[in-house]
Amino acid sequence: MSELRTQAELEAVLHRFDAEEVFHMQARLSDRHTEKSILRTMPFDSHKDFHRPERVVFAPFQPAWSNTALQPFGPAVHSGFDLIMEAWRRVPSLLAIIAGEMRNHGRNFTLVTNHGALFDIGLVHGALRIVIEDCLPADVFTEQSTVIVSGGVRTLEAVLVVDGVEVVIPAIEVLQFFTRVLTSFPTTITVKSLNFDPDLVSASNELVRLSHRQILERGGQLLAVAPSASEDRLLLNGKHMQPLKNGTMDLMMGTWALPVAVTLDGEEPSACTILEPHWLDTHESCHAMMEAIARQCHRQSLVEHTYHRKPRLYEKALAAYSRRHHRS
Repeated sequence: MSELRTQAELEAVLHRFDAEEVFHMQARLSDRHTEKSILRTMPFDSHKDFHRPERVVFAPFQPAWSNTALQPFGPAVHSGFDLIMEAWRRVPSLLAIIAGEMRNHGRNFTLVTNHGALFDIGLVHGALRIVIEDCLPADVFTEQSTVIVSGGVRTLEAVLVVDGVEVVIPAIEVLQFFTRVLTSFPTTITVKSLNFDPDLVSASNELVRLSHRQILERGGQLLAVAPSASEDRLLLNGKHMQPLKNGTMDLMMGTWALPVAVTLDGEEPSACTILEPHWLDTHESCHAMMEAIARQCHRQSLVEHTYHRKPRLYEKALAAYSRRHHRS
């Protein structure tokens, strides 16, 4: 096994890549999301730190935005934001436990959602930040929370209507209003087909793992992730969720997971359910958690959701859909 590289060594590797070329690579991760009404690809700007490949961690804005200032952004991103807040309000005992364990005992938690639209994880995370305020002040939550997202977010800007005024903000900065941001290169089946430079992907994700470990070592941290890494695919017989990668499961290991099932982008009414916490200590426990999320998504949307534990099963479903689609 090769010796792990230091932060400085990894940043040096990433610095050698042309920043604008990497930007356009990452833009390919978010192509499908630009079809959403609030998102579009932004111009490359070498002066923006989130357009530099050697940067993967982005601190929250200081001072932290108040919940009063943050709250209008939720409905501007998605009309279902209020129902997500209501889902958190239905579990007050859980909120008290999360806050107490983070503040008093240094317990780490992982907030896990299925992957619908790109901003679903941000909506769930932001709603928690607002609702938990009676137990955990907004500035404390902001300092002790991180959302892990695809590097494609670095290339997008959001066009929001807030209190009747159109506001254009880099998508990553929307998240920085209330949390730290950690960006990675997904390695799912769909993303692998894009053939990114393997040295770029490996160095970037190694730096993410190092940064993630340093964050957890502080204790009392909440990390939010939509671990299927690319939007769940709507095929002929429902939605299909790609299997978790080993690296993703390793990031969540040794934490209490807070699973959340969100269905915000289908024809059925939007819905959100906070599930029972899962202790993640094996890959089996991670797969079981994703299956629980899939079952709840099916119940609340009436659209069957299938989580695939093995890549070949997901590939088989995708191939069957492609054959039928081309014949039609």
